[in-house]
This record gives sequence, C-alpha cells and structure tokens, in this order.
Amino acid sequence: MGDTDIDYGLLHDEADTVIECHWKNLAAAIPVLLASGRMTGDELGGLVGLPNPALPPGTA
Repeated sequence: MGDTDIDYGLLHDEADTVIECHWKNLAAAIPVLLASGRMTGDELGGLVGLPNPALPPGTA
C-alpha cells in the first residue's frame, strides 16, 4: 500500500492505546447516541472531549 512500509502490528497497538485512553468517555456517549438515534461528529467529539477535525480541502 503506497510508498511506505507500515507496521500494522504497531498501528494496531497505537489504536488500542487511544481507545483505552478514551473508553470511559466513549461508553458514556453510547446512551446519548441510542436515545437520539443519530449524532454528528461534532456532537460526539463534544461528549467525549475530543475534537472532530475538519476534512482536508478537496476530500469532502
């Protein structure tokens, strides 16, 4: 894939670390999502305390 070698094991470990750091906030957002039926990225980001970054220009 692409022109770089990616260590997918390392990438997986990093993803696990991020999820572990934010799991309590993510779990707290689930009942809100279930009650509302939908949620924007900005709304979810606000609930879990993480920014919802804008897409790079030309990717929308």
